[in-house]
Amino acid sequence: MNSFDEVFIRPNRIRLDDVFKNPPFKNWKKGDFSDSLRDKVENYKKEVFDNSEPRATYSFYKTDEINIEKQDPPEGLLSSDYLVLGALTIGRKINRDQIKSSGNLVVDALENIILSEFKREVAYQIKGLSDKRGFNTTRLLTPGSGNVDWAVKNQRWVAENVNLDQIDVELNSSGFLVPEKSTVLVMGVGREIDQAKNLFTCKGCKREDCDYYKES
Repeated sequence: MNSFDEVFIRPNRIRLDDVFKNPPFKNWKKGDFSDSLRDKVENYKKEVFDNSEPRATYSFYKTDEINIEKQDPPEGLLSSDYLVLGALTIGRKINRDQIKSSGNLVVDALENIILSEFKREVAYQIKGLSDKRGFNTTRLLTPGSGNVDWAVKNQRWVAENVNLDQIDVELNSSGFLVPEKSTVLVMGVGREIDQAKNLFTCKGCKREDCDYYKES
């Protein structure tokens, strides 16, 4: 099993009503400013979505050929037959110079929704490819994300094993991805591992008050 795939999603598939079902808006609506919030989302949604160019790349590697044991991996990865290492980005961002600070919060949240929904599309595509071959998958893991005890420094190792040029993403000298709304991902794939019931759980994260927290 050895593949290289580039995947795409059209962000406009996310409807305005769906936006308010996503964090952080589903929590923000509980505040006293929900009407003005909806107005801001209406004002910025089309521009944010139109200026986003979500794209991703990932590859399957045999676990015993990728030296992951040196990266202090979380539970489940070492016992996987294969590891999927990938990166994704929403690409361009709108110019915020002319946007008020309150609008910047909305724009940032909209960009996070696009990134989160795109990550889900990528993860489910990986799971679909694995299902066809009779493999189970771990949950989606991102070093330094907070949903797993895996140091952010390991993001560099993932990025160095992914063709970032394919999606116009760079790893800067500090070890962070550019553009800002970009991330890496890792999933374990194998016949002997248990299928993760939830690919996107925040199991292990202590920030249960976070707007983006997902229970296991």
